[in-house]
Amino acid sequence: MLGSSVIFKKVYVPKSIFVYSIICSELLNFAFALIPLMLLLVILRHALPLSLLFLPVPILLIVLFTSGIALLLSACAIFFYDIIESYKLLLLPWMWLTPIIYPLDIVPPNYLPFIKLNPMYYFVECFRAPLYSGCLPDWEILLCAIALGSLLFLLGYKIFIHLADDIIFYV
Repeated sequence: MLGSSVIFKKVYVPKSIFVYSIICSELLNFAFALIPLMLLLVILRHALPLSLLFLPVPILLIVLFTSGIALLLSACAIFFYDIIESYKLLLLPWMWLTPIIYPLDIVPPNYLPFIKLNPMYYFVECFRAPLYSGCLPDWEILLCAIALGSLLFLLGYKIFIHLADDIIFYV
């Protein structure tokens, strides 16, 4: 939003458009990244399980979660620019604390409750079950992902709408 301030100072445009345009752009990149994955599965003659049809659900959930974070951070970053740098600083450890690259089997059992405090754990598991196991995720994990995605989206949207009218005065 800071880079687009020239546009919404001259013309009235809903400010959330700038946030959603970035999210849609990255979603399109993700869709293009899925094409080589599916081609690789076909080339390696790996059976495509029916559970792959479930993938739009975790994609929608992660879009909700990401939209909430993006709306929250973009609104707050206008008033507190250091939030951008703090988020960048926290993003790398957050990625390493999310079981994306490593399987949960290598995590000692006494650390598993800490892994489950990470909200991204639930979204990753919603992707991992259809892709790796060929089954649907556990309903507890799916419900947690739905709740986290919805709550963070609503929180980010509420804060963004609350601060949106004041944004033009600070950019």
